[in-house]
Amino acid sequence: MKKLLSLFVLGLLCSGFIVSTAPDAGRRQTYYYFGCAMEQPAKGQPSRRLQLLYTDLYSTTGGEGDLKRLSSLFIGHVNKVCATGSGCMSELKTYTDAKEAEEKQSEIVSRFERTGKYDVKRIEYNFK
Repeated sequence: MKKLLSLFVLGLLCSGFIVSTAPDAGRRQTYYYFGCAMEQPAKGQPSRRLQLLYTDLYSTTGGEGDLKRLSSLFIGHVNKVCATGSGCMSELKTYTDAKEAEEKQSEIVSRFERTGKYDVKRIEYNFK
């Protein structure tokens, strides 16, 4: 009986821990974000400078579903404007701190500019 009670208490503790640490899908928070896309080299194409495209910083208050929607819109746009037939690898970079978002954007842009392999270009894009 003690073992059964111990297992029951342990189960309650574990399930409480899991529930309390699970992300809240309905939680609204302010996110700072920018879009970033890197052109992929086309197979068999002569070597040339590729493009790194990025957007200004934006903010939104919402949940994970809102971020997924913004990301899908950006990916669709990038696939239309990407220079090569092989497409671009793109993503929405999101942060909960404005300063961190600014620093990361600057870091990414600087890193790709230093390689000399990319034409780094800021693009206008309305995420709304």
